Amino acid sequence: MVTIGRRGTLDCRAHGADLLAILPSHPLNCLVVDLHMPEVSGFDVLVTFDALNITTPVVVITGHDERGMAERVRALGASAYLRKPVDETALLSAIATATASPSSDCEASPT
Repeated sequence: MVTIGRRGTLDCRAHGADLLAILPSHPLNCLVVDLHMPEVSGFDVLVTFDALNITTPVVVITGHDERGMAERVRALGASAYLRKPVDETALLSAIATATASPSSDCEASPT
């Protein structure tokens, strides 16, 4: 997963648990998360964000697209849902759209 800090800095984490551990001291501008990570999944991250009322926009990517998955992650607050392989332009557009909105309830980018 990739986090985008308030000053545009990038931070990469291999596990969702790593992200959840740094949240209190690292405010995020945007999060790009894979749904299927070891230990703590992208779903777990979305559920935790919702439970803690964290409004950081989340762009979800997945290589395991299934029927209803896009709707499920959007219902959990994801700003966008992209399938792998992710096109660079689509990813940058999804991040721009997500960060232009005041909350994670922004318009979803095309999949």
